[in-house]
Amino acid sequence: TDISLGAGTHISADSPNAAFVETFLAINPRDNRNLIATSIVGSTGLISTRIYFSQDGGTSWRRAKASTDNLGGADPVVYFDSEGTAFFGFSCVDGTRSGFLVSRSIDGGASWGAPITIPGGAYDRPYLAFDNTGGRFQGRIYAGGTIGITEATGKAHRAIAITFSTDHGHTFSSPRIVTGDWQGEDSDEIADLIVSPDARLLVCFVATAPAGNSQPLNSGHFWTIVSDDGGLTFSK
Repeated sequence: TDISLGAGTHISADSPNAAFVETFLAINPRDNRNLIATSIVGSTGLISTRIYFSQDGGTSWRRAKASTDNLGGADPVVYFDSEGTAFFGFSCVDGTRSGFLVSRSIDGGASWGAPITIPGGAYDRPYLAFDNTGGRFQGRIYAGGTIGITEATGKAHRAIAITFSTDHGHTFSSPRIVTGDWQGEDSDEIADLIVSPDARLLVCFVATAPAGNSQPLNSGHFWTIVSDDGGLTFSK
């Protein structure tokens, strides 16, 4: 089948000279003309996140109003749940507040409520996932990323933190910490969270050699762990 491409649309036309990186896009399942895009933006030496939304299938875009606009942040993500509520998450690196922050929007991304902080500390490259399977975990929202932990022995390394919400994202549980010896490697960064049609949570991540190890950076591996009980426990 032939693929044809129309003219491109400048999403960030309000800031034509700013640098945008690590973009993320979501489409409303209740209205496929409603899109939300987010990105890190660098301006005057500051790093923050920004949200844009479209109500006409991406033909035109407007910048959203968010209470997080003045917070420094990175790793932004945007999603819609099955009811059309939008979620925006990012890793806050502002001096006055830190952690994985998540905001909700009920008007298609035009405006956003005050963010909540996901329990677990500072998350690197966080993601969300939504259970829309109609099963016993229907409506559950998962959040996950990589955090730094220190054992009682003083050994510091990275681990995966997974938490979930059962009240439409208003609150989240304490995180489940998943760590291990991945062939001598540290869990470095989650690649994505996915809920399968049979309501299993799949966590894909990359593991690399610990800091200070002489192995090259490209010596890591790609792994998957699975939860069959709504994020309470995970497989090897």
